[in-house]
Amino acid sequence: MALANRRKWIAVKLEGTKGTIATVAAADAKILAYDVDIQPSVEFEQREAAGFGGGTASAVPGTHLGRATFSVMVRGSGTTDTLPAWHTCLLACGFKVDDGDATKLIRQNSIATQKTVTIGVWMDGKRKSLHGAVGNVTFSGTVGQMVRAQFEFVGIYNVATDETRPAEIAHEATIPPRFASSVFSFGAYVPAISQFEINLNNQTEVIPGHTTASGLAYGFVTMGIPTLSCDPLQTLVATEDIEGKWIAGTEVVFAMELGSAANNEFEIDGPQLQYINPQAGDRNGLSIYQLEAQFNSSITNGDGEDDISFSFPSTT
Repeated sequence: MALANRRKWIAVKLEGTKGTIATVAAADAKILAYDVDIQPSVEFEQREAAGFGGGTASAVPGTHLGRATFSVMVRGSGTTDTLPAWHTCLLACGFKVDDGDATKLIRQNSIATQKTVTIGVWMDGKRKSLHGAVGNVTFSGTVGQMVRAQFEFVGIYNVATDETRPAEIAHEATIPPRFASSVFSFGAYVPAISQFEINLNNQTEVIPGHTTASGLAYGFVTMGIPTLSCDPLQTLVATEDIEGKWIAGTEVVFAMELGSAANNEFEIDGPQLQYINPQAGDRNGLSIYQLEAQFNSSITNGDGEDDISFSFPSTT
């Protein structure tokens, strides 16, 4: 029987113990994901031994590494003081819920307390999965369109089994807000951009584990430097001295606010954004900057958890 490639459902669930498979169910499958792909990434060790007349004996599989990629359209849960289903993916990208604000996610730089997830993908009656998984996320948006969060996970691959997807999956009903009537600012300066990309640049690794059948224990995130790229129209220096601030190493406060309906908003904040590469460019005959910037941490904080944060406000 042939399997339809588009008939896919995905579930993501936090693991109670890192590297221990969590049982996924309908409650964990509320994420509306796009371009879902899950693959083994197992290297085989060859046995080209003497005595085979130039041939080889059967190869032996190495560690059971796997990867999963998918994207979601950014949106809120539609319910007051409730994070959307896809926030679980952000937790596995090195984030945690802020102790002082249940709708805000901040960095979790301690490997000891980072979260791992089990990812299950049902494909028309067949299930593939990863466990002990961690990842990276890149946000991208074009004016007038929905904003996309692209996830890339690495973890321990589990051999596919036949399994029907959970019944009665109740997806959240909110419609993703467009990148329009939105806030996108560098301090007091509001650049005229057509698109943007924010990449956490997480470095992900999976710890070897000689006591497990997979040869792996669980994944962890080594924090990279989050970056922003966008294409603001060039202005007079009096309006915004991008090159002057760039050469002086001056930091600005970054704010992005998407959506205006209650319980369907999303914000990205970076208190110390630094311009690092303002290259001149052209957009339909207009002078622009192909601007790259990075999100810095507070030098007085020291834990690196304040460089970038995500929020899902309950009210406007």
